[in-house]
Amino acid sequence: MHRSNFRLTTQPLRRLESDGIILGSPPPSQAASTTISTAAKKSPSSKNKDEHLPASIIVSANGFSATHFLHPLTVYGRSGISLHDHWRGHGGPQAYMGTAVHGFPNFFMLTGPNTANGHSSLITSSENTAGYIGRIIKPVLSGEATSVEVKLDAERKLTREVQSEIQGTVFQNGGCRSWYQDAGGINSTMYP
Repeated sequence: MHRSNFRLTTQPLRRLESDGIILGSPPPSQAASTTISTAAKKSPSSKNKDEHLPASIIVSANGFSATHFLHPLTVYGRSGISLHDHWRGHGGPQAYMGTAVHGFPNFFMLTGPNTANGHSSLITSSENTAGYIGRIIKPVLSGEATSVEVKLDAERKLTREVQSEIQGTVFQNGGCRSWYQDAGGINSTMYP
């Protein structure tokens, strides 16, 4: 966190671009104390304009809402559909290994659908997932490929297996409603 290319900010994320991110103006209470990276492109006409920050890897830690993955971000896939609309069309959040979604190349989540567990460390799980993502994205980072994407059949097959297995667990069984389930009773939070 002490490197010159690291920056912690509360500025709102406006959008992702192929070469970086666009941040909105900082909240008024922080505008005077916010330091702008020397690598940032900012309009000279106003201090309250959006800001472009170059980035090749983006890590977003945006809060906790168990059944609303990536909230409040909107991620768009190859076909221009948002991830949340994609999930609505497939019966709820799902991802291959809780990480990759068909139609969203080069997009990965550390704690995506059905990755939480009630018996082990989320830190260990996240570290394992980061290693998994690193292996998958390696051909793109080395220039051997331009994108990687999970096959739809693989994503759906694994989702069916996970949803089937979770039916017999305390996370879904017994008629109890919990924060693990969305409004429709789908449990896309816990790993069986």
